[in-house]
Amino acid sequence: MRATVDKDSFLTIAEVAVAFAGFASVASAIGRGNSRVDPRIDAVRLHNMVEISLVVVACGFAPVWLEQTGLDDRIIWMLAGAFAGIAGVMTLLRANRRARLVEALPGYYQAGATRVRAIGATGIMGMIIVATGLTHPYGETLYLGALLATLVTSGMLFMRVIESLIYPGDASPGGPQGED
Repeated sequence: MRATVDKDSFLTIAEVAVAFAGFASVASAIGRGNSRVDPRIDAVRLHNMVEISLVVVACGFAPVWLEQTGLDDRIIWMLAGAFAGIAGVMTLLRANRRARLVEALPGYYQAGATRVRAIGATGIMGMIIVATGLTHPYGETLYLGALLATLVTSGMLFMRVIESLIYPGDASPGGPQGED
């Protein structure tokens, strides 16, 4: 059965991920708030957010590119899920390694970091399930949901990066600073 990938949804997700990464990077370069959070925490947060956003972009393009090959839809979603699952696991491992470097610093907020990791892991698990091929004919739907969960992870980090620029110190309406 020939696949018909909903290109608009995947390309829109990729565009939002690029916007998160670009805007947060520019905002961080323009100015830094007088945050009581160690600047290394903000740097790790920005690094993780940009990396996750780039993975979302690649994973958003993957099924669109694979559809151009003329492969069967089940194979497209299995390959896209495998690519996204591997990329997600590698990104999560690198993000955790960076988080360990800053978790003892003032302003690190473990509960927030745990929320970000849990949502990211949910997206990765969805991609791995799609890669098994067991979700056929619903591979596209699960892939889209898992990609959205990963985009939410990037969005949460984006909000923390911007929040640290807007609200100095503990005056943040979002509570303690420091999600990785």
